[in-house]
Amino acid sequence: MILIQLIKLIINNFFGINVKKYFLIILLFGCINITAQESTYFFDIGSGSSELFNFSKTLTGNDIYSAKNNYGWEKEYSSQFKRDILLSRSVRDELTYDGIADKEIKFKIDLPKGNYNLIYWMEVAIDKEGTSQFFVDGINKNIVQHKLKGDEEGGLRPVAQYCVINTHFSSTGKTNELDWIGGIDSVRLLGIAIFPKDLKERESSRPISPKIKLAGQFNSNLELNDLRLVLQNRLKFDKNDPYYLYWYIQVSLLSEAERFHSQQGWEWIKDLTGYSIFDRMHQVLFLADSQIENSASGDNLLRERALWLRGKTCYDLVLERGGDYQRQIGLRDISELLKSYPDDEKLRMLNGESIYSPSECSVYSKDTNIPKWAALQLEAICRVRDGAEWWITKKQAPNGEFGGKIDDDVELLREWSPLLFYGNKNVITGWTKLANAIWNSPGVYKGYSKNILDVEHSAEFIADSTPELIIIDTSNIYLQRLEYTAEHFKNLWSVKNKFNHRFFKSSWYSSTELDERPPRNRDVDYNARALKPLRFLAWATQDSKYISLLEEWSEAWLSASLKSDKGKPVGIIPPSVRYYDESINGDEPNWYKANMMWSYYDWSHSSGSKILDNLVFTYTLTKKDSLLLPLEYSLELIDKLLKKKVDLKAGKFLEGSEEWAAQNLMNEEGFWNSVQIWRLLKGNIKYDSIISKYASYYVRYLMTGEKKILENGLNELLNVLRYNTPLRTDMVMHTDRVRIPGTSELRAMISGDGSPEGGSPFYAASWKNTDNNLAIVLEKFDNDNLIITTYYAGDSDKEFIVRPWLLESGNYKVIIDQKEAGSIFITKRGEEIPLTIPAKKETVIKIIKD
Repeated sequence: MILIQLIKLIINNFFGINVKKYFLIILLFGCINITAQESTYFFDIGSGSSELFNFSKTLTGNDIYSAKNNYGWEKEYSSQFKRDILLSRSVRDELTYDGIADKEIKFKIDLPKGNYNLIYWMEVAIDKEGTSQFFVDGINKNIVQHKLKGDEEGGLRPVAQYCVINTHFSSTGKTNELDWIGGIDSVRLLGIAIFPKDLKERESSRPISPKIKLAGQFNSNLELNDLRLVLQNRLKFDKNDPYYLYWYIQVSLLSEAERFHSQQGWEWIKDLTGYSIFDRMHQVLFLADSQIENSASGDNLLRERALWLRGKTCYDLVLERGGDYQRQIGLRDISELLKSYPDDEKLRMLNGESIYSPSECSVYSKDTNIPKWAALQLEAICRVRDGAEWWITKKQAPNGEFGGKIDDDVELLREWSPLLFYGNKNVITGWTKLANAIWNSPGVYKGYSKNILDVEHSAEFIADSTPELIIIDTSNIYLQRLEYTAEHFKNLWSVKNKFNHRFFKSSWYSSTELDERPPRNRDVDYNARALKPLRFLAWATQDSKYISLLEEWSEAWLSASLKSDKGKPVGIIPPSVRYYDESINGDEPNWYKANMMWSYYDWSHSSGSKILDNLVFTYTLTKKDSLLLPLEYSLELIDKLLKKKVDLKAGKFLEGSEEWAAQNLMNEEGFWNSVQIWRLLKGNIKYDSIISKYASYYVRYLMTGEKKILENGLNELLNVLRYNTPLRTDMVMHTDRVRIPGTSELRAMISGDGSPEGGSPFYAASWKNTDNNLAIVLEKFDNDNLIITTYYAGDSDKEFIVRPWLLESGNYKVIIDQKEAGSIFITKRGEEIPLTIPAKKETVIKIIKD
């Protein structure tokens, strides 16, 4: 009001204009004066020809500061860029797809005296550690930028994500200087926005600030994109309202973060955008950070929602890849929310609490008429089935994928394998649907990655999706797909060296190419995963050409195991062998560190257990006892040290020593899996005192006949299945982390094989026509006998089908509860044998060669 009176006085005294008559001139003058005092700016940085973001002003690298225009760069910045492809793929917008770059960027602006919020957008590129600095009038703002893990295979690869920083500063009413200084990389600035710090919504019949507050609460069901659209439309009618503009930007940032998060690992998103699931989750973190770090204070209206998004994303990434940095952030975010919402079950589960999941499956365990082992098994089958059917009925897409990245989706199948052998029709349908999606995926060719990847990632497509399906394959489709592995291995991946040993030439390959650059040019334990389809193919066909390939590779690794180069204990499988000269770990100085970029190639990761599995399986085909020497030498080493009273449990030993190797073997589940199969195959009781402590519950049961051991194993499995079901279903981001320890025990009882990853086919039986009420324990199995204990919880006797995989051709008697129920002639392995199993009683079924 004082300003208006002053303007009237000036016009009357100096211009002699009638104030009432020319009040329009006064208003115009006032508007010009207010513009000169502007305190809200929103700049889209880029070239003059770039697409302009909503409600922003273009700021090119040529806009130099002058007193006339009140803002601009200290100097001209000629390095201007546009990421048109990122804009076209919808991972950037008009604001973030273009900008300017330099090692240092200075911006000057005249602002009235006061406190201001500042938002700036900046590309990450190779600065994954956030080493750039930001100064206002010479004061370092100590900006926090989210840090990303380095590339496992080395190198400085730029990333396409951008970060957004919310900070604040004070203006004294003079020219303010904003200064960005690059660290390991140049600064790539995309946009700047400046607002007065204390913004208030103007009076309105439909105020939006309560809705922003509601949207920002944890567990709010208010859609941020809807709120963004309301703010956008209000700005169309009131472009100069700083409150609407400020919250339009903030809501848009968090809405964009949620958009990326909701895309999960679906392949169609990757195909259209070029962004992997990790690219998307990293962008989520950079955007969520904008509402939490730096000047994003505790009373930020969107803070709770951002805390949940960031905390859950960090939890998922740590589960997937480890890393203490994101672990601490996730714990901190979840803990902060728990203080306000102590009863929320999602937060409690993420914080490590076990919360019981009620289920109708518990009906079996409550029925005292069912033998305890059977009741526990039926509850376990029921709960695993419910989890699998949730994925198949609620999450599986029409093309077969589950939304966690298709090459990770396949790892869900490991936990469902008991149900595949049990004959569950829904699991068979879902499994085959995913296997077909893998086979037809644009990134897969003849079972393996179309592009060169390390073996762990190149081989998982087919290895985790297809081999087991041959037990339900009626048309040989899946068996035929396994044949390509033999072709790849013989003609592309491997070679016989000057010692006449067949080794892989590399551990980085696709279905058409290899990368033989050191240190990739070595054979490794993980290559056994690539040959899983070949083992199943040899098992199913008994074809000598496939058996011969496995035998050649096994003989090569046997030879390497018997060496003592670089201090390696004799019999220990080395982590890597350079194929042409058989040097253990190539030019590396010791025998146990492969130093091949990924830590899982070092010996301590799996202690050669995948090669041991391959050796034991190849023995079943060839009956060559020499292939068992590495395993037997390893057992002998452990036995020798234990007899010397060496503390292999808690002792500290020199890396690479015999004691250190023995300690690692004792702690490796895969090693004991091969040992227990060896024990069942050979019947050798020499090491039973050791094996009985480390074998699976099922194998310990076979060794002792004590049902209590089975019950202990099933109880351990149920202690997982009865709790935190959402962490295995609707709260999952990365499908390869849906782990259910103990499902291998369930598969062993049903099929006779309990290897953790099912790397080789050691199966004795599979089933058809089951109805989730049949409890099964395979008691004895070899080429001449199959003995099974069952309990059927149905109301009346029912016919089921068993398919024995070890019984050789010939005449067999079927005996049920010591009464002969008939005779059969088996013509092939996997012959379908109908069995009428009594209801409501524990039954012993014997199929014995006549």
